[in-house]
Amino acid sequence: MRILADENRVLYVENPGTWSDLFRYLLKRNWKKLGLLLRRSPKRFEEKNGTVFLLNPGPVWPINFLPHGKLYLRLLRYNNKRVSKRVQRALNELEMHEDLVHFNAFNPMLAKGTLGNFNEKLRIYYCYDEISAAHYMKRHGAFLEEELLQEADLTVVSSAGLLESKRKQAKRITLIKNGVDFSLFSQGFQEKIPEEKIIGYIGSIDDRLDRTLLAYCFEHFPEWTFEFVGRISDASTETFLRSFSNVRFRGAYPSCDLPVFIRTYAVGIIPFVKNNFTRGIYPLKINEYLAGGLPVVLTDFGILNEFSSICGIAGSKEQFAELLQHEVAQDNAVKRNERRAFARNNSWFARVEALSEEIIKCEHERKS
Repeated sequence: MRILADENRVLYVENPGTWSDLFRYLLKRNWKKLGLLLRRSPKRFEEKNGTVFLLNPGPVWPINFLPHGKLYLRLLRYNNKRVSKRVQRALNELEMHEDLVHFNAFNPMLAKGTLGNFNEKLRIYYCYDEISAAHYMKRHGAFLEEELLQEADLTVVSSAGLLESKRKQAKRITLIKNGVDFSLFSQGFQEKIPEEKIIGYIGSIDDRLDRTLLAYCFEHFPEWTFEFVGRISDASTETFLRSFSNVRFRGAYPSCDLPVFIRTYAVGIIPFVKNNFTRGIYPLKINEYLAGGLPVVLTDFGILNEFSSICGIAGSKEQFAELLQHEVAQDNAVKRNERRAFARNNSWFARVEALSEEIIKCEHERKS
């Protein structure tokens, strides 16, 4: 959205919080989050590419716990009517009336009763995960996504796995994979190979991680340090990782600080389990590692054939460990430059250009 703002006016609408969130912030005296939740006007962010206006649509009733049925759908329509009013007010305030393109980013619940409300010329659904396997979304999301795939003028998916699973349902669909902020993550590049063997993982620490595989690697390489940088969102995974002496946690950091860690790593890893959810993932971190010149070892959790020539893709825990050892031993300055060049072609600028072309095609088809 920041890159699109270079040539377009962008209003970014946050997923709405709930009244439960409001009371929780009050009890914890988290005035910052409370203020964001209650802010009525869009906040202006000046980006290097343009201006993005950020709107929090205010609190709605918490209804995700309800079973799918008449009561849920009635309350959902009520919630989304409130959201629509806030969005329309912001559009009026910003004088955004002509040539509107409405993106719904992986929230079919919010699309119910808002899509088509703003006289938009195109309605786009951006699907970046498998909703039927997503923890919070799967209760109502899978059912409502079927409707959205038919209603949207264009569905954009971020992985080959999602393209495969959504193709038959969508009216029109295209694959635009995740990109990388190349100018940021290439700051972690260095030709010199680090002397210390630190194996790095950057991303959410959750149940996507393959514990059996990781335990095998931790025990197989006791002299190496395995470092995890990111938000911990699964307590049992954290407990498991902390049981190993050669595992180190760094906590969560903003994106701008991540290149500092990449500079110290011998290898970047993506040790995901293989299941219906991960099959639909095109991991952001793969190009972030490569932009820093890092060797990358990952499991074969998804359809990522394009990386087979530049990364080590393992089908078992034993192969994962073998590839780690191989990448550490064979790394050199030439390979590091090749990886960085590969990532440059996957920048967000290239992805936005591809998206813009798809939007133009869709517009022409609707006019004809």
